[in-house]
Amino acid sequence: MNCCPDFGNGKILRQIDSVRNESMFNTNQKTPFSDIVAAELARSTSADIAVGYCGLTAVQQAKRALLKVAAKGRVRLVLGMYRIDGSLTNKLREELCELHRALTQIPARKNDGTGVYITTVDYHGKIWCFRQGVAQTVWVGSHNFSDEGLKKRLEAGTRITDQQDLDKIESFIDSLCGINCAVTIDKLAPAAEDVQSYKGLPKYTSLPAGKAASMEIKLRPSEQPQSSLNLCFGAGRKNQQGIYTPRPWYEIELSVPKSAQTNDVYPRPLPSEIPPGKKSLRMEFTAYLTHDGVTYRKASLSTYSDGNKAMGSKPRTIFGEFIKGGLESAGVLRRGEPITDEVLEAYGRDSVTLTKLTNGEYVVTF
Repeated sequence: MNCCPDFGNGKILRQIDSVRNESMFNTNQKTPFSDIVAAELARSTSADIAVGYCGLTAVQQAKRALLKVAAKGRVRLVLGMYRIDGSLTNKLREELCELHRALTQIPARKNDGTGVYITTVDYHGKIWCFRQGVAQTVWVGSHNFSDEGLKKRLEAGTRITDQQDLDKIESFIDSLCGINCAVTIDKLAPAAEDVQSYKGLPKYTSLPAGKAASMEIKLRPSEQPQSSLNLCFGAGRKNQQGIYTPRPWYEIELSVPKSAQTNDVYPRPLPSEIPPGKKSLRMEFTAYLTHDGVTYRKASLSTYSDGNKAMGSKPRTIFGEFIKGGLESAGVLRRGEPITDEVLEAYGRDSVTLTKLTNGEYVVTF
C-alpha cells in the first residue's frame, strides 16, 4: 500500500479505523507502518515527523496528505542525519525543497513553524506525532520515513500514551526545530562542488630524492569526535543571511601531538622566522601522499595554528580524501560514520608516517 492512499470513501476510512486501533506495537510484519501513517494523516489536524532519514518515494507519496494536514494546522518534517555536506542527493533535496515551498505557501502556515527542517546536530531518533485537536497519537521507534522503514524492513515502534511523556516529546521536537539545532531546508546551502580533489593531483611512481628521516604522527580520533579526522562533524557555518553551510565529508586537519611537534623531521618554522607577537607561522611544504609506497600523489600541505600544531591541505578536503579515501577503499569506513580507534584498528594503522626527503620535500604514508 502507498504511504498516502486516497482516503475519500467510507470503505477505506473503515480500514483506517481497523489499522489505527489494531496494536500499540508495530514491526511492519502484520501491518506495514505506512498504513498507520496513512490512517493518522487522514484525520490529523497537525503533525510532526522527526526522523533520521527519508526516502524520495516515501516523500513523494506522502506529499498530498501532508499538504491536506497543513491546510488545518502546523506540519513539521525534521530530518536529522543530513548535516554533512553532500549527504542529500540532488533529487531528494529538490523534492524536499518543493515540499517546503508548498507547505509554507499555505497562508495560515507562513509564520507558525511549518516546514522541512535539517538538523545541524546529529539526530537519529524516529518520532511520529499526529494531533487531532487536543488529542495526540505518538509513535516512537525505528521507522524512518522511507519505503524500507515504512514497509520493507523489520522495525520496532510503539505508541506512547503517558501524558508526561507526550509533553516531553512535544517539547523535544520544539527544541529540535529551534535556531540552535536546525535550519529550514531553504536555508541549507547547496552542496559545494569540489574545485580540487585528491584524485586530480599529479601522480608519480618514483620519488625525486633519497629519504633523510621519518617520524610517526599518532592519530587520536576517539579523543577528537568533532575535530581533526572528524572535523566534518563539527559545527557548520552560518552567514548573516542565516544560510547554513555544512562541513564537507572529506574536511579534515591533522591535530599533531606536542611530542611530535618538536621532532626534527616535523615541518615548522624556525623561532627567528615567527613574527613578534605571533605563536606560529604557516609552513608550506610539498608532500607525496601514498597508501602503498608504490604510487604517489603530489600535494601542497602546511602546518599552522598555535605552535604549528595542525597539518592540512588547502582546501582541507584534499588531505581528507587521502585519509578517508584510504579507509573507505579498505572497507572500514562508510560515508557519514566517524573515524574511531576501532576503525583504525580494522585498517591496521593508527598513525601517519612523515618522511623528510633530502631535498626538503616530504612523503606522507597512510
